[in-house]
Amino acid sequence: MISNFSHTRDSLLRINGNSSRDAQKAQVAVDELKDFVLAQHKKIIKYVELGSIVTTSSSIEIKDALTAMRHVTSVLDELATFHASGLLATTFEVAFHYANEALKKAEKQAEKLLSYVVK
Repeated sequence: MISNFSHTRDSLLRINGNSSRDAQKAQVAVDELKDFVLAQHKKIIKYVELGSIVTTSSSIEIKDALTAMRHVTSVLDELATFHASGLLATTFEVAFHYANEALKKAEKQAEKLLSYVVK
């Protein structure tokens, strides 16, 4: 899955918030990451809401969405920890909490949905 994010993890570790461009770069990045997490969560929600019916093959989509959400949440946690004492702390901390809460909900929903799949 290609992300098409505007900024990489490494580029976000190199900013420090001392310039307005850093704050702008951080905000663009967290907005993209939050939108991505929401889009992945919506893939799971469509099964919860019966927009789609769970099948054996749909379990792959559910697991892929969870994997992507876990990956992004992990990177946001790393960024929040790295920037914890800097000027961008709040930006990354808020984004991490958003992603982490969405991930917790998605994991509960996915666990129930995947219990329907015949093994």
